[in-house]
Parts: sequence; C-alpha cells; structure tokens
Amino acid sequence: MSEPNTVRPGDATGHVETKDIIPPFSEYEHYMGEPYAAKFFGLSGYKIGLASELDKMMDKSIAIEEWARHQIADEQLENTLEAFKFVIGRIKGRLGLPDHTHPHAQLDKIYDYISRSKPDNSRAKIKKIRDSLFLEHEQKISKLKETNKAKLKAQNDELSKAYRVIRKMKEYVVNRNRN
Repeated sequence: MSEPNTVRPGDATGHVETKDIIPPFSEYEHYMGEPYAAKFFGLSGYKIGLASELDKMMDKSIAIEEWARHQIADEQLENTLEAFKFVIGRIKGRLGLPDHTHPHAQLDKIYDYISRSKPDNSRAKIKKIRDSLFLEHEQKISKLKETNKAKLKAQNDELSKAYRVIRKMKEYVVNRNRN
C-alpha cells in the first residue's frame, strides 16, 4: 500500500487528482473522513458502533493519534504523516516491535505504552501538586500573618497596661510629694 506524493499549495506539479493530495497530519481526519491512526493500524473504513471490540480499538487509535499530535507539536516536527510514522516508529523501537507484528497487536502495545507514560498526565499531576503546594504556602503565610497580628496586639495591650501603671505611679508620686 503506497502513499501518493504529498502535494502542498504552490507546488508546480501540473494536474493533480484530488485523491492524490495528502493533507497535513493534523487535518487528515477532516479531509479523509477518518483518523490517520485508524488507517495506519488497519482500521480503515471501520464505522464506529458495529462491534464493541472494534470500538475499543478505534478509541485506542484516536488516543494514540492525539498523543502523537502532541509529540509532533512538542518536538516541533513538520505536520506530516511521516512525522506520525516517525513518532510511532520510535515507540515501536522502544517496545522492540518487529515490522511484521500485526497492526492490531501494535495498536494494543503502543496504546499501553503511552497510557503508562503520558507526558500530559505527568504535567497535569505536577501542576496539581504545584498548585496544592502554592495554596498550602499561601495558607501558612496567612496564618502566620494572623499569628503575628495577634502577637503584636497582645504586645501592644501589654505596653498599654504598663504605660497606665507607670502613669498611675507617676500620679501617686506627684500626689505624695504635694502632701
């Protein structure tokens, strides 16, 4: 199954059949009517809802495609089908999947791999922890401010009492000296 050549706007290639135009990876589903991952993993032409096992496989292929889309963007790769193949090929290499492995088996193994190591999930967890720590820090600062205010008020009250005692003693001494 060979892919037609990619044609981009502005290419001087002469007459081109519409079926020969390959859209960018991120727009493949819009133009071709199915996710590229579905085609890549042998689910092409499948209609959602026919069988629950195939539904699960389609869901996995969509999750893999979304993950690959993020990888391509994060790594600033060109938005092409070759970039998708490169990202998936790298995962296949990490998993030691030979090229002759059935596409559905590849789908399951790659899905399991990305489910365990999703960077977006890790980032979300880190952000949640950071936000929690920030909130905890803010609460501690607020509590410390309240404690300091209470201490300052107590010290101020003590100073006021001491001042009143000193004033009364002064009045007593002045009154005693007059007599």
